[in-house]
Amino acid sequence: MKFRVAAGVIAFASLLLIGRATAHAGTSSDPPAQPRHIVARAVATDQAARGVQVEYRSFSSFAEAISFVTGVDVRIAPGADIQSQTSAIQDAVKSRLLTNTLVGIDYDAASFNSGQGTLTWYVDDPNGCSAGGVFVASSMPAGWDDRVSSAQSFGGCSTWNHYQLTGMTGPYLPCTCSTMGVMDNQTSSERWAP
Repeated sequence: MKFRVAAGVIAFASLLLIGRATAHAGTSSDPPAQPRHIVARAVATDQAARGVQVEYRSFSSFAEAISFVTGVDVRIAPGADIQSQTSAIQDAVKSRLLTNTLVGIDYDAASFNSGQGTLTWYVDDPNGCSAGGVFVASSMPAGWDDRVSSAQSFGGCSTWNHYQLTGMTGPYLPCTCSTMGVMDNQTSSERWAP
């Protein structure tokens, strides 16, 4: 009888310890959830020369990121095709007088797929590149170095260079493209121009 009670207590204690260890292992080793959609402010070349840094914020959805930049409640369904995304963005931009301009969206997947994550760039200029503005990001926001797989430009920026190295140096790809070719997952800095 004493043996059965002792065995039962040991079994119960073992279950408690295993349960605790499993719960502890599950919570302590899991990485924290990270937002997948980043909005970053690129800077004019004269600001970059003065050491002004890229600022960024994170959002849990692509629509929230675009809404932040445009100041308009944008509705983009998760997994929407590029035509639907572009149409929603253009409608938002047309609907208000902007003090800043969306200049580009980097995607973590090919073919402008926003499901893997996006990096949406804007500038503090209501004309973007349309009036001759040139803007740069001498480095990428945290988590976005060597991550870009496709890119789409806006704001009159017909030249968008994705550089392999920081400081707009090294090999580069001028791109609004659905795939980055040899520069896939290689972007470390960017430059926008008319």
